[in-house]
Amino acid sequence: MKDIKIALFGGTFDPVHNAHVMLAEQMYEKINPDRFIIMPDCIPYHKSHNSLTSDGDRLAMCRIAFGSRYEVSDMEILRGGPTYTIDTIEKISADCKDCVIYLICGSDMFLTLKSWRRYEDIIHQAVVCVAPRRGGDLAEIGEYADSIERDGGCVIISDKTLPAISSTNIRNLIKAGINASEYIPGGVYEYIIENGLYKD
Repeated sequence: MKDIKIALFGGTFDPVHNAHVMLAEQMYEKINPDRFIIMPDCIPYHKSHNSLTSDGDRLAMCRIAFGSRYEVSDMEILRGGPTYTIDTIEKISADCKDCVIYLICGSDMFLTLKSWRRYEDIIHQAVVCVAPRRGGDLAEIGEYADSIERDGGCVIISDKTLPAISSTNIRNLIKAGINASEYIPGGVYEYIIENGLYKD
């Protein structure tokens, strides 16, 4: 039986922005997966739930930002509690025995991968995919990828770069009353303004 290719792209998406969408599009072209799952976190292990925009708003923004060929999943939100990537990988693998999982990461999260819970299980159960940011971290990503592959993992590095857009900076701009629409998909920005997100 042919292996089913499943791309998994998780994050807080608070808010989802253009670099997230560009990363997904790049990896869609590179991997050509059978399914591409966008997975908003419940409580990332490194953050407080109180610091996040509501689960419903983050899901809604992802559904606006990503087209119909992507699946936006509430699996981690419904699970509740701290979010660990390995738990999601194992759940997807259990549900789909003949799948190969491609774990999509932004460069900042990729460069912390060895600190993730059950790191070695992650790299043995998923192909890790990353794109560098413009202006800078390609050499560091290459060295880190080499070290992951020495540990037995497999890494795919995009040959295209991403703009250095930060959700934190976007939230700060909106909080300060500065137009941040150039960094966010149009429908998402309208949703943020209509719902008064990221204001005091």
